[in-house]
Amino acid sequence: MKTKPAQKFAVLLLLITAALWPPATSRAGGAALGGLAYIKGANMPWIDGAYYNDIAVNPHYPSWGSAYSSTDMNNDLADLHRMGVTVVRFWVNTDDQGCTLDANGAVTGVTALFWTNMDNIVSLAGSNGLSLYLTLNEGRADWLTSPAMANAYKTNCLIPLVQRYKGNSRVFGLDLMNEIDAWVADPHFGNPWISSGATWAQAQAYITNLAAAVHSADSTRLVSCSQVYHGWTNLPSWKGLGLDFYDFHYYADSIALPAVASLNVDKPVYVGECGQANADLAWSDALQSACELEALNSGYSGGYAGVSIWAYALPDWQTQDYIQYAMLNTNGSWRTVCYSMQNWSTSVVPTIASFAPVSGPVGMPVVIAGTDFTGASAVAFNGTAAAFTVNSATQITATVPAGASAGPITVTTANGPVTSTAVFTPVANLVIYDDNLGLENGFADWSWATVNDYSTSPVFSGSYSISVTGTNYTALWLENAGFSTSNYVSLSFWINGGAAGASGVQVLGVVGTASQGTTNLPTLAANAWQQFNLPLSALGVADIADCTGFWFEPNAGPTTTTFYVAAVQLIVPVPTRLSPVSAKPAAGKFVMQLAGQSGQTYRIETSTNLVNWTVVSTNSLTTTTTNITNSVISGSNRQFWRAD
Repeated sequence: MKTKPAQKFAVLLLLITAALWPPATSRAGGAALGGLAYIKGANMPWIDGAYYNDIAVNPHYPSWGSAYSSTDMNNDLADLHRMGVTVVRFWVNTDDQGCTLDANGAVTGVTALFWTNMDNIVSLAGSNGLSLYLTLNEGRADWLTSPAMANAYKTNCLIPLVQRYKGNSRVFGLDLMNEIDAWVADPHFGNPWISSGATWAQAQAYITNLAAAVHSADSTRLVSCSQVYHGWTNLPSWKGLGLDFYDFHYYADSIALPAVASLNVDKPVYVGECGQANADLAWSDALQSACELEALNSGYSGGYAGVSIWAYALPDWQTQDYIQYAMLNTNGSWRTVCYSMQNWSTSVVPTIASFAPVSGPVGMPVVIAGTDFTGASAVAFNGTAAAFTVNSATQITATVPAGASAGPITVTTANGPVTSTAVFTPVANLVIYDDNLGLENGFADWSWATVNDYSTSPVFSGSYSISVTGTNYTALWLENAGFSTSNYVSLSFWINGGAAGASGVQVLGVVGTASQGTTNLPTLAANAWQQFNLPLSALGVADIADCTGFWFEPNAGPTTTTFYVAAVQLIVPVPTRLSPVSAKPAAGKFVMQLAGQSGQTYRIETSTNLVNWTVVSTNSLTTTTTNITNSVISGSNRQFWRAD
């Protein structure tokens, strides 16, 4: 018996043995950056509620002075270290703070106070066991459109900064401009919301220019340039610009990062910012914590260098917009996400290595292989909850739920959720004729009998049925240009014999313009609807790539026959199930129930050792279930049965 691809699983009665996948590798090709293991990062875009003057004096607003406090900085860094953070992303020259400017706004140098405070920050990072990812500036469009402005900053601020901390391990790397694509007026590569700004070519030239300058001043210093629009899809546009790793920012209520291996990049990838969706203005500890765990888990299993949460503490003036992103409560205490980060480690992160099969119908078991599944609390197919059984720490068997759509599988454990990089594709029945819409999914009426596809009486359900009137050598042809039947097992339809009843009706599968197999229907009663579910094997079109549809053919000689057809569809296979009917063998017999797809043939096998199997019967279901009596092997302590 040829087994359909969607049916390649066995149901075992009395004992279920699960194939054991080897444990998944902990990373999918990710590379450590700066000698660091997987980075658990956090953003600190401002200090003590200040923003434009949190490190040094802002030349545009000198009267504000500098808000920097070494004591507060030390306390904040110590707090982040307790959470398990290893890298802090930190802003340096926001709004030109710490810089001196000429009359045209070009950078001419940096102030002594800037160096004093930066030296202190780098020192405190070291004493608190942290590294700094220095984001140089928020940037301006004129820095991208004017090489002179960019070079002024490069010469008078950037190169001195690189030289001052050359070889210092407490500076993890440099972000040449925060979210550079915000200044690029290009819906495909930049900011889709602005009408004027820099071109992507100008942004690339800026990156190439500054990256080369950094490497010239310190060949060991890591360089990136962050982006936010279009997520990870733009990353290939950064290749060849001199960057040492790529940095994109991502915000969503459910964070499932794709595997780095799928991104078409040549360097490590680090998620410099992540968090819940920007539209979420409500304060939600549960959502914030779930997003961070999803980012950490999918980043780790997907081969990323690390992820960095947004953000440690928000400025005092930002009391409504985006305050929900703060890692701290308004009184400075930890929110839930801080404890989640503290408890998270790569040693307990769940992973999904694979699942099989990768497609199938509702009700089919799917075996998920991975790590850290013990105590899993939920499994979902693209967000739709599924019934499941935890077989072991490395395996779960889940059932494809009704309503599932194509997408990844997510397993939720005590250490957070993990989402597969691969996609599961549910297979649904294929509608040929809908009683309200008519022919669908590429099917057309190529009949050579008298046919009305929108007959209003009689109808089985909805508004219409197909009326067919003809003699022998005429037919209703539900035609398709050519489709694969590999996902389907039978043709289901309802048929009515009309006012006089009908005899001699045949159903045939078609390839090209030739019939392949014929099933003769019994005499159809007058004015009564009856359902048939015909195996595609009986129609000669099982598991082929080029079926061109089905003929419904009156074959009662020259006599005119009228009948009606409705609710026509191709049926996906239903997983087989075996369950005991008798509590224990009686008189050497064991009774079990086989449940599956009406019209489909199944094979029953038995074994005493789960290695050698013997076929004991082959059954064709006329309904969805049947009871089977099988002999018990004399002298055996254990016996197993399975169906496929």
